[in-house]
Amino acid sequence: MKKLICTAIAATVTAAVCVVLATSDVAAQSGVIYACANPGNGNLRVVGAAEACRANEVRVQWNAVGQVGATGATGAQGPIGPVGPTGATGAVGSTGSAGATGATGAVGPTGATGAQGIQGIQGPIGPTGATGAVGSTGAAGADGAVGPTGATGAQGIQGIQGPIGPTGATGAAGSTGADGAVGPTGATGAIGPQGPVGATGSTGAVGATGATGATGAVGPQGVTGAKGDTGNTGATGAQGPVGATGAKGDTGAVGAAGPQGAVGATGATGAVGATGATGATGATGAVGATGATGAQGLAGATGATGATGVAGATGATGAQGSAGTTGQSAQTVYGTAALTVAANQGFTLVPSLSISVNVPVDGTVFVSTDGGVETTSTAATGFSVVDVIVAVDGTVPPNGLWRTLNPANTGGLVQHIENWSMSSSLVLAAGSHTIQVYAEGRGVGSTATVSGDANSLLQAELTVMVVKTN
Repeated sequence: MKKLICTAIAATVTAAVCVVLATSDVAAQSGVIYACANPGNGNLRVVGAAEACRANEVRVQWNAVGQVGATGATGAQGPIGPVGPTGATGAVGSTGSAGATGATGAVGPTGATGAQGIQGIQGPIGPTGATGAVGSTGAAGADGAVGPTGATGAQGIQGIQGPIGPTGATGAAGSTGADGAVGPTGATGAIGPQGPVGATGSTGAVGATGATGATGAVGPQGVTGAKGDTGNTGATGAQGPVGATGAKGDTGAVGAAGPQGAVGATGATGAVGATGATGATGATGAVGATGATGAQGLAGATGATGATGVAGATGATGAQGSAGTTGQSAQTVYGTAALTVAANQGFTLVPSLSISVNVPVDGTVFVSTDGGVETTSTAATGFSVVDVIVAVDGTVPPNGLWRTLNPANTGGLVQHIENWSMSSSLVLAAGSHTIQVYAEGRGVGSTATVSGDANSLLQAELTVMVVKTN
């Protein structure tokens, strides 16, 4: 388990220091953490139980696990929760198998007629049964004596209207008979001789209309005379008698069937006829066999939910579990070699100061680095100017993590050393990221030495810690 430990070191160390510890590794056996503190810059590094501290460090130690705290008081009972939703209706159980048919009991006396039940819902229309064969006509039975007229029964409730039967198919149209044969045309009579054309007389005055004389015999047709002036329209003659009906021609052959006509509209339902008189009660028939078990009825509505019982007392609060570490990590790397930086040299990676981490969705990254820079000039007024930065995926964050160092010699001290120390918390997108430390020359002064190995006072380090915020 990783822990961030802050402590004030007594005796010769006066500063408060913080360090990320992998306590599962350091104190796995003894339960005690050993470290070396640097009073000059406040750095604290974890070491082994037998590992010695450097000349400029003080050795400190502490227990890895604190004392167990007292159990907290039991919290007050919470309010009764709301009534939960009604559970879903259970599935309908399967129909049990039909029991064996019991023996037929003796026919009991006819019970009194019960009250008229409510009208049942109309069942589906059953398929039309096949037409049975016509039975032979039985012998006429003797007429029985006329029984007395029974009392008129009470008016029954009107039955529901039966479904309209399908319209019967239209019968095929009869074929058209063939036209009868045309009778022979009579012979044309001979034309009589043409008479001479008479002279046109002057038009006399119109006399009074005389009585209609008898129709004379038709004389021979005279020669057509010149067209005279149009005379006045004569009176309409009386209608002649109706001629005798000619003889009926032979029946023509049956014509081809015409196309089927469109189905006619369904006729209106006829009025319900009056209820006939109640007939005499027939003899009681034998008891029929028990019918098959009907289909399972619909499930009944779900009953009302019972009242919610009183909530039980809240149990005692359990002991606080240890914090989870999934997605969290802490790493520290140290310089393994010195980097020589010329005055005009661009940014160069400080040896071994590079860490890659995987950041969870709700993670925050804490970055910390420190180290030393020494000018190589031995002149009394010699100096160097170096920039040290922390880059995330090759880019410097907008705030902090950039230091400019100017190790300058004085009259009594040459090859002066200057240290950097900087830290910051960063919110990065979920995924893999690489954090690195770079150094460059500012273009003035002498060449400088940045960082070093474990035997150098300039040795730099880089710590990256990923912490989950939720």
